[in-house]
Amino acid sequence: MISFFSKEKKPDLNKSLVFISAGEPSGDYHASNLVSEIFKKKHDLKIYGIAGPLMKQQGVEAIFDSEKLAVMGITDVITHSHVIFNAYSTVSAFLNESRPGIVILVDYPGLNLNIAKKAHGLGIPVFYYISPKVWAWGSGRIEKIRQYIDHMGLILPFEEAFYRKNGIEATFVGNPLI
Repeated sequence: MISFFSKEKKPDLNKSLVFISAGEPSGDYHASNLVSEIFKKKHDLKIYGIAGPLMKQQGVEAIFDSEKLAVMGITDVITHSHVIFNAYSTVSAFLNESRPGIVILVDYPGLNLNIAKKAHGLGIPVFYYISPKVWAWGSGRIEKIRQYIDHMGLILPFEEAFYRKNGIEATFVGNPLI
């Protein structure tokens, strides 16, 4: 079992509170399955997040609706930048006030890596599930991942060696589609 609380982090975290972020429909799907499994093992947790309808059905209390973030292409990102900024501001305030015991990020690296930086700065452990595909594109993000992510939960078996070679703790957790 992966433990994030053994590392030196600030002691004022609420370990019965989890924050999870998924910014598009596929992330909502995979995060909802993850939340379902989390609640099977620890049903007394409170989970908040950037959530879509599937995560909400599993019991996640949305502090921001992920359906507002489902954009594709640079033009969509630019025209929706105020929505993305609003999501980040909402999450930032939540993390400052609530101090969850862990932040779980699901794909969606544009926003989630910024959330990781914020959480890391507050001493909150960060677990990234379904990592950014930096091995295919965006290798410039590897330094941010190394700096702000405590552990990667990977769905492609070859990713583990890639991340470990780059000094990032990573575990192949299986592919949810198989």
